[in-house]
Amino acid sequence: LGWIAWPFLWQKDSTWKPAGTKEGFVSKHHQTLFWEFAGMVMLKLGLTEGEKILLMVLFNAQQWGVFGLVSNLGSIVLRLLFAPIEEIAYSVFSAASLDPEKPDSRKAQVSLLRALLLLQGGVGWLGLCFGPSFA
Repeated sequence: LGWIAWPFLWQKDSTWKPAGTKEGFVSKHHQTLFWEFAGMVMLKLGLTEGEKILLMVLFNAQQWGVFGLVSNLGSIVLRLLFAPIEEIAYSVFSAASLDPEKPDSRKAQVSLLRALLLLQGGVGWLGLCFGPSFA
């Protein structure tokens, strides 16, 4: 990657500049967008892999294994429970967005959204209330 980017970033020869621009090969606006995107990528990497780094630094191998087992088993249960609800909501809301002229459609969407939030919130509260006692 460095071999490809080298001529564009560090070589000041005018042969790399496109005709009609004084900024060089990449405009300042695009450079700003690139650095914003790079920052978002680094933030996402830190948030997704940060728990693994903290586990490696702060805990021993046995505690790390227990965390991995509980995390994977918990995510399987939640995927099996919430994936059908997510698919139903996606299909209903995307089908209703194709015909936005129906006034009853909006009320039905709000009613369905409330029901789904109540269902998922109830499952979450059950897990929060009874989960620690069964752990």
